[in-house]
Amino acid sequence: MYAYFRQGKLLVPLPFLPKTVDLGTSLSFWPAAIISIAICAAVGLLLYVVVFRPLRAAPPVAKAVVALVEEHVALALEVADRAMVLVHGQVSLDRTAAELRADTALLEAAYFGDGPKPRDER
Repeated sequence: MYAYFRQGKLLVPLPFLPKTVDLGTSLSFWPAAIISIAICAAVGLLLYVVVFRPLRAAPPVAKAVVALVEEHVALALEVADRAMVLVHGQVSLDRTAAELRADTALLEAAYFGDGPKPRDER
C-alpha cells in the first residue's frame, strides 16, 4: 500500500472496483507511511470485529473448519455426511449433506440469516 501512495495512487483491494484510484499527486515518505499504517490498522480492526471476535465463542471444530469450507461449500457437501451453518457461533442449520445439496436455497437462506431458527432439525 505504501508504494502505491508514493506513486500518488490509493490501492483498493475490493472486488468489482478499480484496482487503484489516482490521488493526483505522489506523497512524500511520512504522509504515505502514516496513511498506510492507519488504513492497515483500520482493516485489521474491521476483520477482528466482523470475523475473528465472533469465532471466539464458536466450538473448536467451527474455528478450524470455517475458513476451509466457506469458499468451497459445494466440494465440502460432496464429501460430508452432515453439514451445519453457524451464525455467530450458534448452529443455524443442521442437515445431511445430501439434503443441502438438493436444496441450495435452504442453505443460502440459513447462511445469509433468513433461514430456520437455531437447532431446527428434521
